[in-house]
Amino acid sequence: SNNVAVASLAYALGPTAVLFGKHIDKLEADAQKKIRTLPVILGEARSRYTVLGMLIAQYGVIAYLVVVGYFTPAMLVSFAAVPSLRRVFATYRNPRPAEAPADLPAGVWPLWFVAVTFWYNRRFGMFFLLGLVGDIALTRW
Repeated sequence: SNNVAVASLAYALGPTAVLFGKHIDKLEADAQKKIRTLPVILGEARSRYTVLGMLIAQYGVIAYLVVVGYFTPAMLVSFAAVPSLRRVFATYRNPRPAEAPADLPAGVWPLWFVAVTFWYNRRFGMFFLLGLVGDIALTRW
């Protein structure tokens, strides 16, 4: 059904944002090699804001599906990941630094955007799964 496709989009936007973050991190190298990823085509700034839009859209999709009755309000537990967006927004509002910040854990650099996006996606995914289990418990048992 269309609602199943929309529901899958709620989660799929997270891994898509992770991949986008990875390609923003590699943007200069890809551009030099003439590899035309979407971040190369859009440019760094537009790509950064596209990722933020994807992550915000996750919540819009969930809210829509609760409002239309496809999901029960149990899915709103996914919104518990919203505070984690502060860290993502703080990272994505600025261009990628030229070198590793001193407080970045060892082994992360040269990854910058993908690291914070993956961190966020793990949190969102955990709450999303919890919401799905709650939704199933309320509707199927």
